[in-house]
Amino acid sequence: MVVNVGAGAGSWKKIELAEAEATLDRLEADYLAGRFKTDVQVERYWGQHEFQSAKVERLREEIKTAEDAPAWKETGRTYAEEWTTKDDEQKRVFLQRHSITVMVGATEDGSRRVVCKMPELAEIAKETGLQVPEGYCLIEPEAEHILPKQMAYEQN
Repeated sequence: MVVNVGAGAGSWKKIELAEAEATLDRLEADYLAGRFKTDVQVERYWGQHEFQSAKVERLREEIKTAEDAPAWKETGRTYAEEWTTKDDEQKRVFLQRHSITVMVGATEDGSRRVVCKMPELAEIAKETGLQVPEGYCLIEPEAEHILPKQMAYEQN
């Protein structure tokens, strides 16, 4: 698997940064409004404020670094290997980071239809110098699978 550690790869971090800044803004507004009355509440406020401030700072630095030095790096792993190491939240972030979409729906006959798009694969191929055979063009990869509607099982 090859990942872009440049400007395009930071878009998911920008979303995470906006969420962290919004959380920090809410914390500060609550503090200024005097909503923290007890010592425990004030202590927890400062712990959350410190955590969110550090997160905002880290994300800003990571975004700046990615934007200042875009480059493709070989990870030494396949997408499948990367996927199996992740929990549900990490999988969600992975899908967002790589602009992968998975659409699930029904067909007219009641079967299930799954369409998976991985737009960055064409970009990765171009950046890594993948040669496309004559007569073929590199398009946005899309896989479609039709799963037949559930059939009755026969008991043995």
